[in-house]
Amino acid sequence: MEIERGQTSSDGSARLSSTGGQQHTRNTGEEETEHPAQPLRFHPTKRTIVITQRANDGERNKRDLKLSRCAMLQELALGAAIDLAVQWGMWGISALLKTEKFYDLTGSGTFVLLANLSLRWGNTKYLRQKIQTGLVTVWGLRLGGFLFLRILKEGQDKRFNHVRESPGTFFVYWTVQGIWIFVTLLPTLILNLEKHDRPLGLRDYLGWTIWAVGFVTQAIADQQKWNFRADPDNTVS
Repeated sequence: MEIERGQTSSDGSARLSSTGGQQHTRNTGEEETEHPAQPLRFHPTKRTIVITQRANDGERNKRDLKLSRCAMLQELALGAAIDLAVQWGMWGISALLKTEKFYDLTGSGTFVLLANLSLRWGNTKYLRQKIQTGLVTVWGLRLGGFLFLRILKEGQDKRFNHVRESPGTFFVYWTVQGIWIFVTLLPTLILNLEKHDRPLGLRDYLGWTIWAVGFVTQAIADQQKWNFRADPDNTVS
């Protein structure tokens, strides 16, 4: 009887243990269903951070470039306004005095003025910009001085024989000169207002060489023409 009870007890306890285990498993499963798993969180890697930084830098560069272009357009518009203001102001004086003696001098002087103003507005003064501005200045001073001395010596310019007496036509001449100055000088203005610099290259040295050849050729031609006109034997009767 004791053995049977022991077996019975043993079996009963085993059954109880088995039942309890099943209940424990069932309870654990219920707890798992009651608390769903948390979603996986994304942890950025170094590569992701670098890509994000590059994207931000790209957006910042685009924004800075847009602002730089807007500022350049404003400064170009200001340069054009100064250009025309100088021409129209000198037109008023010249029309009042009925003289063309200031025409060429004003044109050359405006080249020099705008080139140096744009260099100052850009506020970068890279070597390329300073050389370009210096070349324009040297060219403008030489040509303007030569033409002014010539008109003082000769007294008048035959191109204006039927113009100086007509203020309206004279105004057109001065306005066309202003447009010519701005269009011709536009590459220098854009260069001086550019915020980014690049190393000097072959194109720079080639361009400066062409300028030097042209400058010397023009100076020699002007002097030869001056000497030719100064010779009485070459005077047209």
